Amino acid sequence: MNDAEAENLEYFEQVETGKIPHVLDIVTIDGRLAQVSAAGRHVRFLDSGSVEEINWNNYELEDRVNIALRYVIEKGKIPPLRESEIAQIHWDEDATDPNLKLECKYFGAFRRKK
Repeated sequence: MNDAEAENLEYFEQVETGKIPHVLDIVTIDGRLAQVSAAGRHVRFLDSGSVEEINWNNYELEDRVNIALRYVIEKGKIPPLRESEIAQIHWDEDATDPNLKLECKYFGAFRRKK
């Protein structure tokens, strides 16, 4: 097994145990909303569209929610998203209804370990 395969295996093992989010899940990282991408190794921040590499071992899960983004907003756990933030969410190449994007799963909130 090469290094990339070992990293993928470790990622999927962590996903299966619920320690880290799946690809396309929405998360809060240090107070900013982001969507997990690129086999879980990157996140796209919804406020800026910037993509950053992430090592989940450097973050602590503070609040695991695991429900549709729409309900997290309705319950007041996160503020309503601006249209520009909703536009950053990848859902389906053909989906034009922004409400569908609010059905993405919100995994929870992470903070960088000190």
